[in-house]
Amino acid sequence: NLRAGPGGDVVLHVSPRMDEGDAVVRNTFLEGSWGREERELGCCSPFQRGRYFDLSIRCGNHRFKLFAEGQPLL
Repeated sequence: NLRAGPGGDVVLHVSPRMDEGDAVVRNTFLEGSWGREERELGCCSPFQRGRYFDLSIRCGNHRFKLFAEGQPLL
């Protein structure tokens, strides 16, 4: 989770779900409510139990770009 500050808001929640067909779920939690869940199914997920991975987050004015192992994630 990436928080905007000391409050409870989560501006970026990323959840790899290996038991759900290598899905990667992202969401926000703002002002006490979860936003609309975005889900991407991948055939070649970089996330594997027990293995390290590199995750980069690029912040734009109105969105985040995620990269896992150098490849665009979402």
